[in-house]
Amino acid sequence: MRSTNLYRVDPETGRLSVVAGDIARPNGLAFSPDERSSTWSRRGCRRESCGAYEVTDGGRKLGVFRKLIDAGAGTPDGLRLDVDGNSWIGWGIFMAASTSIYSLYVNTQGVAGG
Repeated sequence: MRSTNLYRVDPETGRLSVVAGDIARPNGLAFSPDERSSTWSRRGCRRESCGAYEVTDGGRKLGVFRKLIDAGAGTPDGLRLDVDGNSWIGWGIFMAASTSIYSLYVNTQGVAGG
């Protein structure tokens, strides 16, 4: 499976840099409330997974990686973190009907800016 890059834009200079070049088809990115870790989802041809990197060097680099889930042939798609740092990941089919789209309301708030 072909890997693609995850980029960072420096807010001061506007320069673009690669912070990870080994993620196969990244499909979403979110940061923890304290911005010390980033979570990403991957949709690949054979393997679906979500993982997290430690954010280091003042947000300039990615450190230690940890796999959060391996969905096998599942289809995690879309993610968000809440104010407590919990990951909320869409799974399976989109909640839609012939004339309606459904939402799931939970008793928490998403991380600001995410």
